[in-house]
Amino acid sequence: VFVIELQTTEHVAKLNMVDLAGSERTQDTTSKHINLSLHFLEQVVMGLQVNKAHVGFRNSAMTALLRESLCGNSQTAFLVTLHPEPHYHSETISS
Repeated sequence: VFVIELQTTEHVAKLNMVDLAGSERTQDTTSKHINLSLHFLEQVVMGLQVNKAHVGFRNSAMTALLRESLCGNSQTAFLVTLHPEPHYHSETISS
C-alpha cells in the first residue's frame, strides 16, 4: 500500500495506491496471501453495499488500512487491467 496524504486547515486528501494483482495460476505462498487479501476486500465491499451491521475490516491488513477510504465521506475508484487475448478470458472475467 502506497499512501499520499495532503492536509490543509479545512480538508484532508488521501490517495491510496494498492497493487491488487491476484495470481490465479500460481500456488506459491505469496500468491495465496494476495488472493486471500482480495477475498477479504471483496467481502468488505459487499458488506458495505448491503449496509451490513458488521463489516470485517480487521480480517486483513489491507482492508484495515483502506477502511477510511472505503467508508464515510470518500470517493473510491478501482482500476483493472485486462488482457485482450482470448487465452486470458477466464482471468479477465474473474477480475
